[in-house]
Amino acid sequence: MIKNTKIRIKIELVETDEPVRNKPLKGRDGSFSLIVDDNTAINIDQIEKSVLTANWPAIREAVAQHFTEISKKKSKKQNTKAK
Repeated sequence: MIKNTKIRIKIELVETDEPVRNKPLKGRDGSFSLIVDDNTAINIDQIEKSVLTANWPAIREAVAQHFTEISKKKSKKQNTKAK
């Protein structure tokens, strides 16, 4: 039986003293982050663009992992049927 899939996304916007980093960086916990300047943080269009920029690699990685797991399950199921 095929199970449902839960999609969960958490976005945090927190102040930091770290230097600006405009390219998303993957953290040890698997999250992606970037650091924007004060002017970007107070402009709704710019902060939305920054959130989407940070979110894009996280989406791509999560989807890739999802399909990898599906492929493994299908392969395992086919191997079990073949025996």
